[in-house]
Amino acid sequence: EQYDEKPQVQQVAQIINGVFSQLLATFPASLANRDQNELNEIRRQWVLAFRENGITTMEQVNAGMRVARRQNRPFLPSPGQFVAWCREEASVIAGLPNASELVDMVYEYCRKRGLYPDAESYPWKSNA
Repeated sequence: EQYDEKPQVQQVAQIINGVFSQLLATFPASLANRDQNELNEIRRQWVLAFRENGITTMEQVNAGMRVARRQNRPFLPSPGQFVAWCREEASVIAGLPNASELVDMVYEYCRKRGLYPDAESYPWKSNA
């Protein structure tokens, strides 16, 4: 069975078109003074970033946009930064700790591990 990438590519392209209209409103200085060729290349890079990182639903994009709207700068984030925002916010919604909180949890466990027979006995704050 051969895998057909066209539906996924089309879905990602539709998501990109939707996210770009939101990004233009959120980051007004981002795409000013760009010609159509530059805009096409920017979109192409975003499509690649989304596809390479598994960002394929509007729910994921909306998670990233929630973070984007909290930014204090008028310029577009890099595709990689936006992907990170999508993942970060999705984790928060799922009730998972962020990377910093995970590190803190591990350090706390390391300080107290002598009090417990094993890691499974430790009262972790999250199942992450």
